[in-house]
Amino acid sequence: MVKRDTRYVCLRFAGEGGEGVISAGELLTQVAGRLGMNIHTFKTFPAEIRGGMAVYQLRVGPEQILSQGDYLDVLVAFNREGYDRNIAGLVEDGVLVYDFEPEENESVPEHRPGGVDYHVPMGKLAGQDQLRLDQREAEADDRSDAEPAEELLPLMPEAADV
Repeated sequence: MVKRDTRYVCLRFAGEGGEGVISAGELLTQVAGRLGMNIHTFKTFPAEIRGGMAVYQLRVGPEQILSQGDYLDVLVAFNREGYDRNIAGLVEDGVLVYDFEPEENESVPEHRPGGVDYHVPMGKLAGQDQLRLDQREAEADDRSDAEPAEELLPLMPEAADV
């Protein structure tokens, strides 16, 4: 058995194109870079149309990284297909974050000995955030029709001509 170097962490985001897989990976890559970590990434994109499997893998560590790694310490599965295609690469004591409910004759991912599993409804949470964003934009549109406050008129170039 090969001893793992626990100074390095390998994470994989997997899901359908358009679900935020690549964006989540790039955001985490930026965070790791700003923390001074060494980084090795790879990503796969689906076809040009929306949909298809997308993967973003990130390996971070304190020293130069020469390979993408042989295993996953963390798997973030945005859907069932992302889970099914990538769970075999997750180490037994790794972390699984998943967002899917089992179909009628399916089971939820089984807890692995020593592993940590989290069901996080990412799609639902993102939908709620989108709803709040849409509401804020609508409120801003409502305010944009209002007359500017009197104290702001001198600061507005078109108001000087009035």
